[in-house]
Amino acid sequence: MRTISKISIIGLLLFSLSCSVNKQNSKSDSIKSDEVAFIEFYQTYTGEVISGTVPKGRRIDSPTYRFDQTTKVLEALRKPDFSVDTLKVIIGNGKILKGEAGTGMSSRLTGLSKLPYTLNKITFKEVGSKGLLIKVDNIETLIKEGEPFEKTETRIDTIKSESNVIVKLTIKSTINYQGFIKKTGIKFNNTQAN
Repeated sequence: MRTISKISIIGLLLFSLSCSVNKQNSKSDSIKSDEVAFIEFYQTYTGEVISGTVPKGRRIDSPTYRFDQTTKVLEALRKPDFSVDTLKVIIGNGKILKGEAGTGMSSRLTGLSKLPYTLNKITFKEVGSKGLLIKVDNIETLIKEGEPFEKTETRIDTIKSESNVIVKLTIKSTINYQGFIKKTGIKFNNTQAN
């Protein structure tokens, strides 16, 4: 009788351990194999002259993708340096210049097979059905799909030229968590990505 009790207890312990392992795995890997999480992270630089005459501003113009929020189709205009088959996350990272900071917009796609990932002092920690968890200035924030996160900072810069120019530079960082998109909805120059 004691042997049957011991076997029953061991069986119960093994069963409960296997259930807890399954729960841990499902929490850590909520992205399906046929999907990726898509995040857009843009920084807008706006310059304003405080003193002096600013030389001609920088011009940038190189967007590398388009994203349709309705159809959830991501189209890469240039072939990125990743293959989508092993990806979990794609970040559309861009810069916008306005005012005395320059003019134009540039962007690029970065493919990630895991998180955390740090870009411009912002750490993208994890992503799941509740949203995107980021860390900025040692503060964690959960960004839900469709609810952008914004942070603005201002600094004073001196531009060395014939005469020193002082410019107030405002940098607005915006993160949009676009949710999960199907890998079949990722196109490279109008063809399905591999």
